[in-house]
Amino acid sequence: MTSAHLSSVPDTAPDLVVFDLDQTITTNDTYVYFLLSVLRKRPLRLVYCIPLPFAVAMHKMGLRNNTWLKRVFLRAICGGCEREFVEQLSDEVAGRVISKKLRPGAIPVLERHKKRGDRIAIATASIDIYALAIAEKLGIDKVDVLCTQAQWNGSKLTGDLASQNLYGSNKTHAVQNWAESAGRSDIDVAYSDHHSDFSLLESARHGVAVNPNDRLMKLASEADLEVVDWNVIG
Repeated sequence: MTSAHLSSVPDTAPDLVVFDLDQTITTNDTYVYFLLSVLRKRPLRLVYCIPLPFAVAMHKMGLRNNTWLKRVFLRAICGGCEREFVEQLSDEVAGRVISKKLRPGAIPVLERHKKRGDRIAIATASIDIYALAIAEKLGIDKVDVLCTQAQWNGSKLTGDLASQNLYGSNKTHAVQNWAESAGRSDIDVAYSDHHSDFSLLESARHGVAVNPNDRLMKLASEADLEVVDWNVIG
C-alpha cells in the first residue's frame, strides 16, 4: 500500500476526477456521525431508536437492503426535524468533519487535482443535508456533488428519501450521467475505500483503492488497481 504522495496519477492532467466521501476522504461514516449528532441535540428521540438493533439484524441477515436500513434510521432519528435545526446542525457537523475527521493524505491529493484544473466530483451514498455542507467546505461546487437526497414536507424532514440511494450501481450510473453532462463518456480518476464502488473504480481510466476494506483489497489486487494509504502523508 503506497502513501498519499506516491499515488501514481497519470502524467497528463485528468479532466474528470471522482472521490467517494465516507472513509475515503473522511475517517468515519458521516451518516452515522450526523445521526449521532442529532441524538446529542435531541436525546428524547432515543425512544424511537429502540427498534433499530432489530433493523440492523434484519439487514445483516440479508432480509433487507442498504436503502431500507438507511430509511429506517433516517425516519427514527430525523423524521419531523425542522429545516432550520437540520441546516444549522449540518453546518456544525461539516465543520467538525473538516477539522477532525479527514484522512491526512486526502487533502493533498484533492488540492493537487484542483491545482491542475481538474473538474472534481464527490459521489457518495451520504445524505445531501450534510454532504453538501461538507463538500462546500472542501471547495467542491454543489453541482458536482452526487449524493442521496432526503425528502422534505414543507419545512420538515419526512424521514424518507427523495432520490435513489447512491450506493453501488446507483452511484456508478450517477457518475456516468455526470461525465456525460460534461461531454465525456467516462472519467479519468476515481478514489474509493469500499467494495461497492469496485465497478466505478474499474470503469475509470485510473481507479485507486484508498485504505480499502478487505473485500475491495482482494478485488483491487485481482484487477491490478492501485492501493494507497491516506492515513499518512509521505
